[in-house]
Amino acid sequence: MTTRRKSRKSGRVVPYSPGREERIRNLIARGLIDDGSRIPDDAIPAAVELQEPRNTYSPKLFYRDKDFLCRDCGKPQTWTAEQQRWWFETAKGTIYSQVFYCRDCRKKRREQAALHRLASQAGIERKRAKPSVPKKHRNRGKTAG
Repeated sequence: MTTRRKSRKSGRVVPYSPGREERIRNLIARGLIDDGSRIPDDAIPAAVELQEPRNTYSPKLFYRDKDFLCRDCGKPQTWTAEQQRWWFETAKGTIYSQVFYCRDCRKKRREQAALHRLASQAGIERKRAKPSVPKKHRNRGKTAG
């Protein structure tokens, strides 16, 4: 199955995302499920051909909303089935991924990491700009002779 198709409106190549029935037919054809009854009605069936397998025994068969508490702020959040579909099929996240931080806390963490990266790069540039002076050998209290 192809993972890209041409858009009808613009003619550009866009990512391909099959519908629910086609996803279920693909899972049955691959022998991963016997019939569609294994996929809950409130779940999005997975397109396993779009997932990125990395030493996994079995792919995700469907995505369902998952509730979690943010590790930083403690707010209850939901990782929606649609967000999971995007993560596993478009962003090619590892199958064993879990979400631990809410969107606001993830944004703060990314901003902090960017500041740390800038500070580190500035330190490296300062070090490179200094003229290097060769170190003198020290006579550590020993006398020649």
